[in-house]
Amino acid sequence: MIVAVSDVPPVNISDSQNNQFIEIASARCTSTYYLTLYYAVARSNTSDTITVSGEGNLPVVVVHQVAGFTRIGAFSVGSGNSSTPSVPAYVPNQGTYVYAAVLASYAVVGIGITPGPGYGVTGLYPGLIADEYLWPAKGGTTSPFIMTNSTLWAEISVSLTP
Repeated sequence: MIVAVSDVPPVNISDSQNNQFIEIASARCTSTYYLTLYYAVARSNTSDTITVSGEGNLPVVVVHQVAGFTRIGAFSVGSGNSSTPSVPAYVPNQGTYVYAAVLASYAVVGIGITPGPGYGVTGLYPGLIADEYLWPAKGGTTSPFIMTNSTLWAEISVSLTP
């Protein structure tokens, strides 16, 4: 599973299955809030309760179960202030599943976020986290997003391998 968290560090994450969560990467969005991606292999396919605690008062947590992918591959991290978030180009292995999440600053209310060319949208969540996927990966990527307004953002893109 992939867990995207927007919060003020330090962040603690645990669940009811006692899965081991591995931090993939963290990217600073504002002076206090970070986007952090965690990865865990679920011990079972039964229901699970995930608990996240950090220092912020506006945390956002997004969880995705991604079946069949058990290892973290290449990843890239970016941040900036624009309407076109992306990460520095990287090359995921052919056929891997690429997952990217972007956190937009809370300064812009009602911002629209869409996936970049070739990507499918996974969701847009309260707190301005959006995520996208590319499968199967075919060559290099920057995991671009398109936003209706310029604002501070942080993005993490990671490839998952079977």
